[in-house]
This record gives sequence, C-alpha cells and structure tokens, in this order.
Amino acid sequence: MKCVVALAILVAAAGCDRETEGPSEDLQADARRLANRMGEDLELESLEEVEALVDEDLPVRAAQLLEGGTLPAARRHVRHVSEETMSSATGRQLREEAVGVLQARVDALVTYQEALERGLMEDLVLLDSLRQQREAEVAVTAFIERLEEMQAGRR
Repeated sequence: MKCVVALAILVAAAGCDRETEGPSEDLQADARRLANRMGEDLELESLEEVEALVDEDLPVRAAQLLEGGTLPAARRHVRHVSEETMSSATGRQLREEAVGVLQARVDALVTYQEALERGLMEDLVLLDSLRQQREAEVAVTAFIERLEEMQAGRR
C-alpha cells in the first residue's frame, strides 16, 4: 500500500513539474502558426486609408472603401485563420478563439461602415461604432500577445 501511495505522489509531482515547464512543443508550434497567420493583417492597411478619408470629411467614400476592400480582407483573414491546421487540442481551442476575436473585428467594421454610409450626421452611432472597433482591436492585440507568450514557452 505504501508503494501505491508513493507511486501516486511521484506521478502527481511529475505532473506538477510538467505544468511549470510551460506549453508543450506542439502547443508552441500551434501558437507560432496562429501568430504568423494573425500577422497577415492586410485589413489594417486599408483601414488607414479609411481613416484618412474620414479626416477629410468624406465618410461615404470611406464607407465604400470599407465595403470594397477592408471588409473583404477582414473576412478572408477570418477564413484563413479558421483553416489553419493545429496539432494539439489546445491549439484548436486557440484557433477558435482567434476566429472569434477576428470575427468581432469584422462585426465592428460592418457597424463602422454602416455608420459612415449615413454620413457624419449621427454622431452617437459613429462614436459607438468607433468604440466597438477599438474594443475589437484591443482583443486582437491581447490575443496575439498571448500567442507570443506561448511561443516563448511562458504560458
């Protein structure tokens, strides 16, 4: 009986040591693949052009650019991340989380595009869409930072 208890303690201790080692190599590789795919963020480049048009008081043209360029790029980005192959169960969960934060960005961009389409007359709608967009960007950035920690073996 003492041997069984001692063996159970050793197994538990080994499991605890493994947890403090950080993520497995498979999870680190998954995090690296996701971070690389998340970095293919072409929608942000066209979003800068949208902002320039808004600054020039051309909201309808900005909405057209969102609809014709930024939103399709953002949707492709979601699709590409969702198609990324993961080698671990945790990696697959991370991929689904990545898809969620990127889809929230798409939703925020749609709201922003719709607000701009109306012109700059509805300030509260525009402000709400900007808040939603900012929150989506914060979530994407925080997720990428988590992936970077996993790649470094810290999580």
